[in-house]
Amino acid sequence: MTMIYNIFPTVVYKESTGVIPNKEERSVLSKFQGIKSGLGNIQSDKPIFETEGLERISDAIKKHIEYYFYEIMHVNHNVEIYMTDNWLNYTTKGQEHKMHTHTNSILSAVYYLQVKDSVPCLTFNRQQPKFPLEFAQMKYTESNSDEWTVEVSEGDIVVFPSNVYHHVKPNLSDTPRMSIAVNTFVKGPIGSSLTGIDATI
Repeated sequence: MTMIYNIFPTVVYKESTGVIPNKEERSVLSKFQGIKSGLGNIQSDKPIFETEGLERISDAIKKHIEYYFYEIMHVNHNVEIYMTDNWLNYTTKGQEHKMHTHTNSILSAVYYLQVKDSVPCLTFNRQQPKFPLEFAQMKYTESNSDEWTVEVSEGDIVVFPSNVYHHVKPNLSDTPRMSIAVNTFVKGPIGSSLTGIDATI
């Protein structure tokens, strides 16, 4: 009997948070100053969750990050994962978010505030070639593609390992694309019997 094992996959998680920013939350978000980033779009000049009024959004993001960490990766609950950096992305017509990874982070997440008519997608890129030779393919799948696009709607969240390369294609719409990105780190014991190295951070 033929068996196919999709071993060592990169797990990208997408779910609707059920949280759409209300009038008060949008008012808070509108007050952040934006600066042009080196990746081609505009980002807030400071962490946004230090400001009161965004707790509902922050809690929703945290819930899904914890689900990925504990329920998908099955990490022991004696390790705590928590949000570190968090910022607002603002992508106007013609702007893009160039390919990058997130350093000094375990998991990263993107929560979508406004994506209507603004090419609402996030594209992930393969980190290593699938073969030493390049072949023409009859069909593209998650297993044989060099990049894979995840389409999103307002209120969706995408969680992924921070070292995965990703980018966002140019916004061709007059409607700005808005999202909140977060990075994470951990507290507690790390290591395993397989590595022979244990530490607490």
